[in-house]
Order: sequence, then C-alpha cells, then structure tokens
Amino acid sequence: MLKKFMIGSMGFLFLGSTALFSYRAMEPVAAVTQPESYISAAPASSRSLSETTAETVAGETLYVYFCTADSADCTYMNDYVLKPLAQELNATSLDVFEYQDLSGLGENYPVSKLKSQYGFESYPAFVAMTVNEDGTTTINNVLEWNSESPIDSQTLKLWMIDQGIWTGVIEDQGELIEQPAQQ
Repeated sequence: MLKKFMIGSMGFLFLGSTALFSYRAMEPVAAVTQPESYISAAPASSRSLSETTAETVAGETLYVYFCTADSADCTYMNDYVLKPLAQELNATSLDVFEYQDLSGLGENYPVSKLKSQYGFESYPAFVAMTVNEDGTTTINNVLEWNSESPIDSQTLKLWMIDQGIWTGVIEDQGELIEQPAQQ
C-alpha cells in the first residue's frame, strides 16, 4: 500500500511539474510598445532646454511642454488632452511645443527652484517664454497641472488661443451675460 501511495504521489508531482513548466514556457508575454506622443519631439529624443534656447533667435517666443514620460498625469495629458487637440487640427502632433523631460531632475529637486526658473510648481506644465538678447529667458505665461482642477483639452485650447498659437478654427463663444450690480 505504501509503495502504491509513493508511486502515485511521485507521478502526481511529475505531472504537476510538467504542467507548470509547460504553462510557464508557453505563457504569453505582454507586448512592449512605445507610447504614442502628440508633441513633435518624442521624449526619448528631446533636446535639453539650454540647447533649445541657444538655437532660438533673440526675441522669439518658445512654447515648452514640461513632463516626464513615466508620469500618470503626463500619460493622461497625452491621451485625453493633446490627442483630441491634434485630431481637431488634423495633425499627428502639436509642433508648436518643445518637449522638456523632467525625469532627470530626480525626486528631491526643489519645487521652489522650478518656480523661480520656469514659473510652475507642478507638472505637466506649458510655459511660454521669450529668449532675450543675452541668452536669458523671460517667462510670459504658464499653464500648470493642478490635481484639484487638471488641465483639459478646452483649457489648453483657450491657453493656446490666448498665446496666439492655435491654428484651428475658433468657435464663437457668444455674448457675455451682464452680472447683476452688487448692492
């Protein structure tokens, strides 16, 4: 009896091991894809901001998109904000923005330094900056991510219209309704 039990358990162990090995050998592997980007410079090939400003003519305005490729907020921005705007323009990317990857800054980079250098505290952020004669930059306008009220496609479109860089159709917003006088 003991002999039959040992042979049976060894057979069961052999069949279980073979089944597990076969499953692991034939297990499907997730496809690795490059996420689609709707900014002209792909995150892997982006230039540093100093290289971009050095190549920019003095007095010209740069429109920079600050983000990181692995951020969930930036993925949301790409899929649900930039993609609809690019589709509205019948384009594959929004060529007016220069991509700046912030992943090299690290987790301990002070927020106050981002605020003093580029005018924003959280990202993703869109910055309009003018390059001066001496090579320095002046921050003209900033649209930054806020977790309480994230940037949507309408907000970015209005910001682009205010900056004069929207090339699509601008819908008539209608007349403003007069507010009642305060007493």
